[in-house]
Amino acid sequence: MKLGTLNTADIISCLSMYCIAVFFIVESTALPEASAAFPRAVAWVLAGLTTLYIIKGILSKTKEEKKREETVPRKFFVTAAASVAYVAMIQVTGYLLTTVVFLVGLFLALGYKRRFMAVIIALTVVIIVYAGFRLALGVPLPTGILGDFSG
Repeated sequence: MKLGTLNTADIISCLSMYCIAVFFIVESTALPEASAAFPRAVAWVLAGLTTLYIIKGILSKTKEEKKREETVPRKFFVTAAASVAYVAMIQVTGYLLTTVVFLVGLFLALGYKRRFMAVIIALTVVIIVYAGFRLALGVPLPTGILGDFSG
C-alpha cells in the first residue's frame, strides 16, 4: 500500500507513533499535574511531528513522478519533430522504409531499451498495415526510392 511517497512501513511507523503518543497522554493522567506536563508535551510534539511526516509524504512526489514530469515535454517535442520528419520523408523514401525508421527511432528516443524488439515490433506493424492497405484493400502506399515491388 502506498500513500504519496509513504509505503506500508512508513504507515505502520506513523500508527505506532500515534499509539505511543496516546499511551503517554493516557498514562500521564495518573500523575500529578506538574509531573504530567512534560510527558504530555512530548506526546503532543510526537503526534504533531508524525502528522507533519504524513502530510509531507502525501504531498511529496516520488522520484519516478518527478522524472516523468520532467520528461513529458521532451517526449512531446521528440514525437512532434519525428512526426514532421516522417511526413516530410514518406514521399521520398516510401512507406516501408520511412515507417520502420520512424517507429524504431521513436521507440528508442522515448526510452524503450530493447532495440531488437523495437525493430521486430516496427517490422510487424509495417507488414500488417501494408498487407491491410495494399493487399486487402488494394490501396497503394507511397513507394519512394524502393519503387513498387508488389507486382
